[in-house]
Amino acid sequence: MASQRKLVYWIALLGALHGVVVCAGFFAPYDPEEQVRTRPYVPPMRIHFVDARGSIHLRPFVYDIRPREGAFDEYEEDTGRPLHLQFFVRGAPYRLLGILPGRLHLFGAGDARVYLLGGDGYGRDLLSRILAGGPSEMRQPCWHGPSLSTIPRPSTRPCSKLSKKVVAQFSPHSPTAATARHRSICPFLGKMEGQSL
Repeated sequence: MASQRKLVYWIALLGALHGVVVCAGFFAPYDPEEQVRTRPYVPPMRIHFVDARGSIHLRPFVYDIRPREGAFDEYEEDTGRPLHLQFFVRGAPYRLLGILPGRLHLFGAGDARVYLLGGDGYGRDLLSRILAGGPSEMRQPCWHGPSLSTIPRPSTRPCSKLSKKVVAQFSPHSPTAATARHRSICPFLGKMEGQSL
């Protein structure tokens, strides 16, 4: 019985994760490609229920951030500007399941931006970018690994002496295995042709 309950829990967890990935546009607060160049490398914003004065808020909020004086990519919380989270808000357009158009998002903060996982160098929301990458990964068959377009093609040039020496170090007592490994890594070390150890 205990093992069956654990199995049910795992199935429910996997189902929930797949649901989040399939509905990524709804759970992502912003367009993953939208840039805010004035806020590079924004740190994650912490969710609060108690403000700086000790007052309790029923609705969760985050503090807006401002650049730390004299620093380029360092920020500090602006405790004078709390941003209350709003749920089921309209925002950037997306396509649910890649078909149905929608603009409803799980949460937002009005005209302000909330970075729960921080931002990248262009000010793009990392949570939205992570969720946006989920559906494309799910379309990859699990037995294929990387897409064929990312696999380097074999080099037509002879492999360098360097690659032969590298393989020999890992297979000194098996010439057959060494030859097979040498052929497998030739495309990756072909660019180093002409170099010597």
